[in-house]
Amino acid sequence: MKLSRGGLICVGFYTCYALFLLAAAYFAENMRGVFLTLSALPGWLIAATMPAITIEPLVDHPIVVEVGVYLSSFAVVYLCGWMLEKIIFAVAPTLNRIDDWWFDRVRKDGR
Repeated sequence: MKLSRGGLICVGFYTCYALFLLAAAYFAENMRGVFLTLSALPGWLIAATMPAITIEPLVDHPIVVEVGVYLSSFAVVYLCGWMLEKIIFAVAPTLNRIDDWWFDRVRKDGR
């Protein structure tokens, strides 16, 4: 299975964003909840759209909520990156071949 390059780039950016906000939450005592919520914002948006009946059994296990929100955040960010890559390549299909052309040119110059 080949992973989407756009999705992986977005996941990398989101990871840096989440780690930055988690570090900010560690150092900020009175704003800790805000930074923790913002660090997993895509996952909390998914959780907010779910009916209360689905979420209620999960609230009894806080570790499931904490890990699940971050995993769903990574899934949402990956899917957004995948869709963005598909849209960009649909608009400009020659961009898909630029990497191969550039790497071939660089390899020829180095020989």
